[in-house]
Amino acid sequence: MTSRLASLASRGGVWNISFGFVIQALAAVQTVVIGRLLGPEILGLYALATGGVVIGTTLKDFGISQKLVQERDTDLYTVYGAAFTLEVLLAGVSFLLVAGAVGPILALAYHKAVLIPVVAALSLSVFTTAFLYLPAAIPYREMNFVRRNLILAVGPVTTFVVTVPAAVFGLGIWSLVVGDLAGFAGAAVVMLVLSPVKPHVVMDRALMRGFVGFGGPLWGAGLISTASGWISTVVVSGLLGVQSVGFFSMSQSWTSQAVQVDGFLADTLFPALCSIQSSTERQRRAFNFTCRLSMGWAAPAGAGLMVFASPLVRVLLGDHWIPAIYLLQAGGAGVMIGSIAYSWNMFYAARGDNRPQLYSSALAAVWLLAIFLPLTIVYRLHGVAASVVLLTIGTVAMRQYWLRKIFGQIRLVTMVWREWVAAGAGAGVVLLSRLAGWQPTDAANLVAQGAVFSVVAFGLFGLLERRLLTDVYHGIRGDRSARGAAVAAPAGSPARPTGGPLALPAGKPMSFPLSVSADPDGRTVWVTTRDWPALGRLDLETMTCEWTEMPPYPHVPSPDGQGGCWTALTRASALAHLDRHGKITTVALPKTRELLVTTVTDDAVWAVDAGQVKLWRVDRADLSVTAVDLPGMRRPDFVCPDRRGGLWVADTHSSALCIVDQATLARRSLDGPHPTRALIADWSGRGMWLGSSTSPRLTLVGWDGDVRSSVELPGIPFGVVRLARGVILATFKDRDSLGIVRTARQEVIEVPLGDAAQPMGCAYVGGLAVLALAGNSEAAVFPVTEELRVARPKKPALVS
Repeated sequence: MTSRLASLASRGGVWNISFGFVIQALAAVQTVVIGRLLGPEILGLYALATGGVVIGTTLKDFGISQKLVQERDTDLYTVYGAAFTLEVLLAGVSFLLVAGAVGPILALAYHKAVLIPVVAALSLSVFTTAFLYLPAAIPYREMNFVRRNLILAVGPVTTFVVTVPAAVFGLGIWSLVVGDLAGFAGAAVVMLVLSPVKPHVVMDRALMRGFVGFGGPLWGAGLISTASGWISTVVVSGLLGVQSVGFFSMSQSWTSQAVQVDGFLADTLFPALCSIQSSTERQRRAFNFTCRLSMGWAAPAGAGLMVFASPLVRVLLGDHWIPAIYLLQAGGAGVMIGSIAYSWNMFYAARGDNRPQLYSSALAAVWLLAIFLPLTIVYRLHGVAASVVLLTIGTVAMRQYWLRKIFGQIRLVTMVWREWVAAGAGAGVVLLSRLAGWQPTDAANLVAQGAVFSVVAFGLFGLLERRLLTDVYHGIRGDRSARGAAVAAPAGSPARPTGGPLALPAGKPMSFPLSVSADPDGRTVWVTTRDWPALGRLDLETMTCEWTEMPPYPHVPSPDGQGGCWTALTRASALAHLDRHGKITTVALPKTRELLVTTVTDDAVWAVDAGQVKLWRVDRADLSVTAVDLPGMRRPDFVCPDRRGGLWVADTHSSALCIVDQATLARRSLDGPHPTRALIADWSGRGMWLGSSTSPRLTLVGWDGDVRSSVELPGIPFGVVRLARGVILATFKDRDSLGIVRTARQEVIEVPLGDAAQPMGCAYVGGLAVLALAGNSEAAVFPVTEELRVARPKKPALVS
């Protein structure tokens, strides 16, 4: 990852773990208190009810909130609306199914009529994703973990505050139901009030198909896991009684808390991994770091469960929970083994591939039939415990197989031996002390032994992993003025850079800079981002950037030559103007699905309307609006003035071109050589250079549509700008590079920017090339010499 992403992830990890420990401690207290107040019978019934709700949750779970974070090709407003619409539709169907069918079936099967209203009430939780996790995904995308954790903490705190008093007052199973619903409602209300994007309906079939395609394997995996869970529940309850379901539920609850650090780290890294999804090397470094760091907690937690299971149960829960001891000890062994590469599937999900998750669930189903059922039938609870350990061994072997497909040769066990040694040392000291006569028969001795174990285990981990923890420390401190990746061109190249870019934060973390445009004043560059509705004014003399929030969403900035800037609001059916004093003026247009590129001429502002297939002219004097139809076009996107009083409009989905006379609005259609995603007027007046949207090519097209010149490029150009006469600077988003194109020689010098930089828009002013790096969420500034060499910049003060 870049230094900025690494710093955000490191700080986010600290916040996630800090908040997580507090919330998990609260949950652990609630588990102990409720366990003593309600007993295993009621907890067993509650486990059956929540298991029924899980059926509905699974049937509608396509990983939509995860896809919202992973999606990088569509603006936030649109993708959020499509995600909310699809999630509400799926949740509505699931709610009717669970409340109307699952509850009565469970009540009939277990002869417990109370399960009908309990399941009906809990089934409201199927809307959690729509009204809680989707809004939470917005600060998550931005890696704003403090805000996200503060809001999400409302739910668990509310649940605790409601559940425990309700249980004390004798509400029984309803104390759990009321607490869960109160927690969900409180968190959802807070989240919806504070969310910058409100729920709205977007019926976009292509986006919805993308969600389903991403989540299909997750859905299949969920079905298999749910079916497996229900089979195991039915087997345990049928052979051993509902009380044993309570034992099983309790052990799973405790062991799941033991692996929470893995979850916190995975949660922290996922948005960053989505930004570097094209870089295998960066992902491998992140995997190695995460695996070792998470095992620093998981190994001692697992060893601690094994060593302290018996005294924990006897001292905290009482003798009627003693059968759960075997399950807790097996769960501890499972944590020590199964936490190896626990978050492996996150690295596939960041690439948009969830198929390995489906295969992992299929393995668990095989385990259920081949191992769990026979062992449970023969050895009862001891068989359940043994099967848990065997499952984790098989799971780690499967992870090894899939991770090698991404990272090549990798040995998971050898990565974590230090963590196992540290945990084993702590457990060994405790066991020796017990052999010497120190028995944890009360709370005071239990806490004292736990403190000894923690000091030995975590102290030895700190000694063995000093370098790892040092890296974490430096990542937390961060370097807010860190530069981007070093830039290098082929040896001997006439445009070989001599330094790296200056990386300016794009106003808000993970806001994905989209476009940059140079102001005629020669010292200012205007910046827009894809996911944050704002215009940035970058002062190239002071290297500071001032941001102004706008309606959604500014697309390409078009400076007005008077210190202000025009832009199309892609989702607001309007144009907006920000003047030099910060005043925003909007010009409403007829409702359209998508406004795109703008350009400014002496007397008008022009905007391409991809939704209505029009070119809009807005008079700069009286703001009157005129429409120009664009016949024959499928998705007009770009507009650029030529040197003869015309405006060229190009289409990204077809080869159609249209030249509009600025004075008379007369149109002339041409058939271009290819679909186009970048336009720049030829400096000699011979026509227009078109960057292809389908092939790596830059083509000069004359006034009559004839091809006058063509240059092969390393990749498809995302942005183009003139550097000098006969020289064009182009960005190649998919290749993480820029190119200096000498058109007369048909020569291209490619300059790598580092993996996952994703350069998009570009501008050139005052000897400086400015790039919007979407992958790094930065605007990079490259000083360019007269010899067209990229020079090392001086280090200025950075203010975002």
